Amino acid sequence: MNEDLPGIIIVIILTAALWNPFFDATHDAGLTPECEFIKAMITEKVYPIPGTDDTYGIVILVDDEVSSEFDGRYGIIVSEPTYNSYYVGDEFTQFVCTIEEYERIIEFVQGLIDVDLLHPGNNYG
Repeated sequence: MNEDLPGIIIVIILTAALWNPFFDATHDAGLTPECEFIKAMITEKVYPIPGTDDTYGIVILVDDEVSSEFDGRYGIIVSEPTYNSYYVGDEFTQFVCTIEEYERIIEFVQGLIDVDLLHPGNNYG
């Protein structure tokens, strides 16, 4: 067995825990009342995205209980395997218990908008 393997596994787990913006709602057991939720549901799958020849998109509806600033529809440009892995009606929930957690999520979302992968209002640019 490779002696570096335990360290590699820990790095993968920490990376997934720190950078995954949504996780399955089944992980919500045991929340404290102080926590708020950011929920998203896939409402539509689009292929091809209008104005493109071969681009896949998923539309999500976001319900931000922390701040309604990010409520609404978003179009996300995705790869074909991602497009094929999700279905209309799939739901995701992230609970937020500190302002730092919320700010990290907002920075992640803004980063996706900045690189033109996330489109507020479902307009795909």
